[in-house]
Amino acid sequence: FPLLPTMSLSNPYNALFLTHSLTETAALVMFISSPQSAVSAPQPHAYGLIRQYGLALLTLNMCIWAVIYHRSFLSQALAPFPREATRLRRTLALALATYHLGVSVRGLTRIAAGDRDKAMGGPYVHAGLHVPLGILFVGAAIFWSEAEIIAVKPKGRSRKAK
Repeated sequence: FPLLPTMSLSNPYNALFLTHSLTETAALVMFISSPQSAVSAPQPHAYGLIRQYGLALLTLNMCIWAVIYHRSFLSQALAPFPREATRLRRTLALALATYHLGVSVRGLTRIAAGDRDKAMGGPYVHAGLHVPLGILFVGAAIFWSEAEIIAVKPKGRSRKAK
């Protein structure tokens, strides 16, 4: 059945997408369940925005899970268009790079300003997690190889070695 989850962690890009998903799952649970702990001095009217941010992260994770866990379905659907499958993964990697670089800038700015607040682990945790992930996603967006895509060959088109 094509919608049953399948995943290969031998593909470094799947591992990278999964790393992002696991990293952000802890944050989104906290944003949704305990928005007051996300910032040091929150105003009650900000709780809705913080929860909404948590839901946006959940939505992003669901998109990632669709790509990495339903790889066989995605590969079959895009088999006639292998370059489109590559573009989809590169675009997802670029979107995640943009997100992580944005969070990195926020963490590094807080460090430069001498911020010692420990909300969500503090600026050193943000920078330490998001800078490497942002760099890795930029690399994935630029260097994604079509060889990483599992193409489904049409029947009768295989070549025999001579």
